[in-house]
Amino acid sequence: MIEISVCDDDINDLRQTVQIIDEIMARQNTPYRLHAFQSAEELLRCPVQTDVAILDIAMDECNGIELGRRIREKLPEIKLIYTTFFDSYCMQALNEAHAFSYLCKPICPVRMQEQLTAALAAIPDNGPEKTFYDLTDSHGKYCPIIRLRLNDIFFLEYIKRQRKAAIMLKEETYVCKCVFEKLAEELAPFDFVVNSRGMLVNLQHVENIQGGVVCLDNGARLPIAQKRVTAFRESLHAFLQKKL
Repeated sequence: MIEISVCDDDINDLRQTVQIIDEIMARQNTPYRLHAFQSAEELLRCPVQTDVAILDIAMDECNGIELGRRIREKLPEIKLIYTTFFDSYCMQALNEAHAFSYLCKPICPVRMQEQLTAALAAIPDNGPEKTFYDLTDSHGKYCPIIRLRLNDIFFLEYIKRQRKAAIMLKEETYVCKCVFEKLAEELAPFDFVVNSRGMLVNLQHVENIQGGVVCLDNGARLPIAQKRVTAFRESLHAFLQKKL
């Protein structure tokens, strides 16, 4: 899941930028969330681990260059794109805040697509991905195809009556059509293990096992079928040894 944040204290400019980005991202297969902020402090209070931030430079409360510095202290790998009416700010942004790029207002959608596409391509690889088809998200929006980073998936649960699987991410759930046995087979090489009938757990997110319950790092507590406890513990032990 790509996290994109936009900060601009001019509400009209903010809405325009958000609309342009939404239109660009809607044409891609990469899942994303877009967060809009009207102040630096509002953005800084947000707990989201942003991948790309689009910041207006000339904000009254805290200008975008200073905001970029503060964000980069927490997120060194973040890609910063600045927007401004004044060309004179651009070199300052590039030199002082290590901006990925900048865009002059009014924003040209073509230029935004070029810069945003380049920024997304520069995001470090976070492991293997898998393509899923015929999905709906938490809001009921249909997605014909989407690519998800497997590291972002906590677990999958089969919905037998619908012949679909719920794909559980940190703050989003997708439901897709699937043959669960085939899905389990495809994900097994990536450390997904069956903990109970119709449920697959990503071992990368397991914190511990308490009796017949597996505890994940997002707070989820999932049952382990009695007949699977030994095999599940062995799989977790082998996974942890591999990581050493």
